[in-house]
Amino acid sequence: MQHMDKATRDDLLDALFDLKHDLGKHIYQPLGMLPPGATAQELRAALETALFSTRKTQTEQVAARKLWVRFADEWQSQLPRFSHYEKLETAIRSALALESVLAKPGIEIERETVGATLRGVGEAIFDLIEEVKTHE
Repeated sequence: MQHMDKATRDDLLDALFDLKHDLGKHIYQPLGMLPPGATAQELRAALETALFSTRKTQTEQVAARKLWVRFADEWQSQLPRFSHYEKLETAIRSALALESVLAKPGIEIERETVGATLRGVGEAIFDLIEEVKTHE
């Protein structure tokens, strides 16, 4: 594995912690906050919020895809050295693939499956953080 200087590693960790909060937490939150008996319409609305209004601030709403692209563009030269990066890419691809579910109103949203997919993003970010922490 290639060497990474401490300043770069620390900057990457800062970016990963931001990503964990902005994407890892907020992509699952709308679904996680639904009551157990949520309707199909409520599930669809929560998934739409999770993917297209993932991170809301006072000045902007940022979609999950945009959060990921911002991070990946900035760190693409450093990330491939980490084995957990591939796991993160796979988790992101799976989550973003759910956009196609929203494009087809007749498709039923399975709460457990979608929830596991969205939680997988945060879990993959956490695993990558742990790997980066131990990298020298």
